[in-house]
Amino acid sequence: MSGIRKQAIVSSILIYIGVAFGVLNTYLFVTEGTFTEEQYGLTRLFNDVGQNFYTLASLGIIPIVYKFYPYYKDNLAEENIDLLSRAFVYAAIGFVLVAIGAYYFEPVVIQKFGARSRLFVEYYFWVIPYSFGYLLFSLLEGYAWALQKTILPNFLKETGMRLYITLLAVLYFFNPDRSIKIPGVTGR
Repeated sequence: MSGIRKQAIVSSILIYIGVAFGVLNTYLFVTEGTFTEEQYGLTRLFNDVGQNFYTLASLGIIPIVYKFYPYYKDNLAEENIDLLSRAFVYAAIGFVLVAIGAYYFEPVVIQKFGARSRLFVEYYFWVIPYSFGYLLFSLLEGYAWALQKTILPNFLKETGMRLYITLLAVLYFFNPDRSIKIPGVTGR
């Protein structure tokens, strides 16, 4: 069996397993009495805003890594390929700009979301490290795809993350207090 076919089959299986955990997560989030509407909305809003931040912070470097890696590989020695390190530098610059913008526009976020999503306003600055992690993961995922190593990134993105969310939801479910508490965060 060719390497690409094997990777496609294993990736498909992992994605289907991830879908099953996604269904379980949705069930845990929307089951009456498990999470409030505000908490479920916070998870969706947090993910959406974090993805927008990471997209802006990437400065379009992820498709460049994927597209131009073959050119670098064909024309440079392995030890001279600096595409990933350059991508990290550009992404770091973009992330700093996005973090400054997030801090600067906090009053706008409070004004827009203050009445309808108090939890998001309370945990707004946690979107910044979330988007940073998402940015790093996406850079490494793009590089892995350029190297044609797709199984691990597919597992982490489609199955691993959903498994982690399931674990957090179950831990939250068995917490008798059932409130969101992050050590060191006192809220507003």
